[in-house]
Amino acid sequence: MSNMNLSVGLKSWKRGTNILDLDVPAGPVAILSGNSLEHALIMLAAMQSGRPAAPVSPSYSLLSQDHVKLRHVFGLIRPAVIFMQDGPPFDKALAALDL
Repeated sequence: MSNMNLSVGLKSWKRGTNILDLDVPAGPVAILSGNSLEHALIMLAAMQSGRPAAPVSPSYSLLSQDHVKLRHVFGLIRPAVIFMQDGPPFDKALAALDL
């Protein structure tokens, strides 16, 4: 890992920690993005703040046309925070959820 990637990762971890310290109800962090350094750091930030991290398969959001599986997962975990590394590709999936 290059120093630049480590620096970006540490900034993301700090940002993730700040996000999880927001005044939101206690609950899991749903992670919709695929595997990446930011994904791992958000998981660590969630654990550090005492919140469970719930990685959700990106295909439930990006490939599905009806988002039935995504709605089912969100019904089970009822996340308080949703993390997406890149927001616009997930717009259709978020619109399908009752948030």
